[in-house]
Amino acid sequence: MEVDNRSEDKFILDGDWIDSGRWSRPVQYVAALGVTRIEFCSEEVLGGVAGVAWYVNELTLDKYFSFVFSNPLAGEGTFSASCGPPPAELKQDLLASPPLGVQEGVQVPNGRGCAWNI
Repeated sequence: MEVDNRSEDKFILDGDWIDSGRWSRPVQYVAALGVTRIEFCSEEVLGGVAGVAWYVNELTLDKYFSFVFSNPLAGEGTFSASCGPPPAELKQDLLASPPLGVQEGVQVPNGRGCAWNI
């Protein structure tokens, strides 16, 4: 995943919950006004990757960038993200995130504070 942070806020890793797989290498911050690459991988024969992660802005610690993802070996992957207030329940967001197959073009969900392109 490439995060194109167009804000002047630098975000630092605040937490994660990885259900399957692992970070390829943990990314400690998302650069302000720049692109940061975040990767997950799995060595499990029958597994993929799935989890949640959240970052908080370094200066005031009041704005969060969070995302949920899954890329199973069988079946369709999912993705969703948000930027703004602290995330309420990311594990529930993971279960409710839309399948990648229905996310055509740039996704700009109302109230999420961010957009993504699959």
